[in-house]
Amino acid sequence: YIKYRIAPEIDTTQIRLSDENGKTVSLSELNNKKVVVIFFASWCGPCIQEVPNLETLKNELGESNFRYIAI
Repeated sequence: YIKYRIAPEIDTTQIRLSDENGKTVSLSELNNKKVVVIFFASWCGPCIQEVPNLETLKNELGESNFRYIAI
C-alpha cells in the first residue's frame, strides 16, 4: 500500500487542517500513528474508484494505529 513517501526534509508536524466541523487538527497531534493522506475530489473518477480500496485498507489495518485524512 505504500506508493508515495514524503521527502524527509518536509516537516509534517507543522501541517494543520480543519475537520468537517471546522476544528483545527495538527498532524503533530497524531503522534505514534501512521497517517494516510488522500487528496480527493468528488468529480474525480480515479478518486471515486479508490474509495473501496481505502475501505479494504481500513478494514485490514484497523484504526488503532492509523488515521485517514481526506483533503
